[in-house]
Amino acid sequence: MHVVMDPPSPLYILINASQAITDICFWDITFNSDKSEYPQEIDSFKDNKLLLAGYSNSGGVDLWNLKSRRVIRNYASDIGVISVYGTHRGEVIYLNRNGDLRIYDAGCSSPKIRLQIPNVAYCKMSCIDDDNQLYCGVTGDRESSVCVWDLRNEKVISILNTLEDKKMGMAMSIKLYETHDDMFCLGGYESGWLYLWAVQEQKVLHRLQMFDTDPIMCLDFVSLRMSGVLGSPSEYLKKFTIDKDENSCYHITVRKTRTMINPGVADVKIRPDCRIVVAGGWHDGTVRVFSFKTLKPLAVLDYHSGTVQCIAFRKNAESSEQILASGSVTNKIALWHIYNN
Repeated sequence: MHVVMDPPSPLYILINASQAITDICFWDITFNSDKSEYPQEIDSFKDNKLLLAGYSNSGGVDLWNLKSRRVIRNYASDIGVISVYGTHRGEVIYLNRNGDLRIYDAGCSSPKIRLQIPNVAYCKMSCIDDDNQLYCGVTGDRESSVCVWDLRNEKVISILNTLEDKKMGMAMSIKLYETHDDMFCLGGYESGWLYLWAVQEQKVLHRLQMFDTDPIMCLDFVSLRMSGVLGSPSEYLKKFTIDKDENSCYHITVRKTRTMINPGVADVKIRPDCRIVVAGGWHDGTVRVFSFKTLKPLAVLDYHSGTVQCIAFRKNAESSEQILASGSVTNKIALWHIYNN
């Protein structure tokens, strides 16, 4: 039986006085014995819990030390940032609204790589960071296309196109994932369609219209369960699965639909242990917590007073506890501790 819990208060709040929060990412650097692989100054981050936050306007990206609750570095941007990511090897990646993708070594103030990404609009990048490989899914040259970059070698490895029989519009959300030796990509479109591609083959495996009139604004997916959740400006949150039949054909299937009291989901994230899924409210500023298995509502975290534009989870390496972060247009990041027992 699922019981809706009394909403807790945030553990603490991080505030940027003048900038709306557009994206956040817990940054877990993996330290190997061979320090030659890592950027200079990486040792200064070793014992800290870190959070990257991207801002609107020209706020760039701040690196927050969660122990001191202070900003310890800023990575500049001339325009609003829409997506941020920190690699295991200690690099910071951000994508801003005009398509400028930059990669910094942790302790450096100048980017070591800059790429120009077309047709970005508000579509966040999706990264796979595995050993020495770093792949990134972003929008492509054509209006509806998606490109997968090998960022270590600064080249496009796959161009993923939609089928031409329907008008898809812009890609609004992208998710890369791997199973065994294969890489796949999910793309959510402003037409409400969800696409699944095989990255290496550059092949459409399946597609399904999730919403009749609303765009797929956000999605998350876990290959461990072959299940995902997506949201839109509507009042519906949907859970889907990807299955493979006896003929090795892939199928996207909607498994659960949750109708929310207040419409609009700006971001959605599945916790790494696959117990809960969290949705950031577009209009009401709430952070809604659901059972990942059933999509039953568990809690409403009511702190923010404006759109919750981004959600992130961090798994604490020292225990089973996991921390949730939520960032809003009202310049605040809230850190939460929920459902860890």
